[in-house]
Amino acid sequence: MKSKFVKVRDHWTLIHFLVLQFEEADREFAESAGFAPGLKVALRFYGREVSCIAGYGFGGAIENFSRPMDGDGTTVAFKEILHHVDSVSALPDEIDVENWREEFFVLKGDYYFMPPEVRNVLAEYPEDHLRKVAYRKTYYLLPELAPMLRLAIVNVQDKEVLVDIGCNKELLDFCTVRFLWIPLEIATESELEGLGLGPPVNLA
Repeated sequence: MKSKFVKVRDHWTLIHFLVLQFEEADREFAESAGFAPGLKVALRFYGREVSCIAGYGFGGAIENFSRPMDGDGTTVAFKEILHHVDSVSALPDEIDVENWREEFFVLKGDYYFMPPEVRNVLAEYPEDHLRKVAYRKTYYLLPELAPMLRLAIVNVQDKEVLVDIGCNKELLDFCTVRFLWIPLEIATESELEGLGLGPPVNLA
């Protein structure tokens, strides 16, 4: 792979680019990723932020050569790996993020009290899309079950309930501990609109 740092100047502007070009020696990786040698990738730096364009030729509108990075669970997991790596040269050629997740959550003591379904959601979704909520479920046909507490994780961007766990009276203290250990902000009433959950309960 060829790489080149380039400073691009205009009368009032200085832009920093890193340009990559895949070569014949990169064919195995290129073809497994769905492209061919010759692809050029230009990364533009704005301080700590980066945007990119990629193509074999650049004869069209610039919007056609880039897209926002997907926030899927695999990419989010890789982001977390990069966060914990001092040198990218230490990264292996291939990473199984499923195995990494298990090791990460075992090592991270803060996650000890969290059920597996909560850990999986934290690994799959960007944290700023998630909120936690404790709420009361109302059973109109069986009012004696009305005090039952439920813990939920919601995706406030897509208005989706991702986890919904019920707690009986005997485990109320344990459920409270579980809720407090989840490293997410508590959902506001406006964020819960349209999700069909019961009245929120303050456990803090």
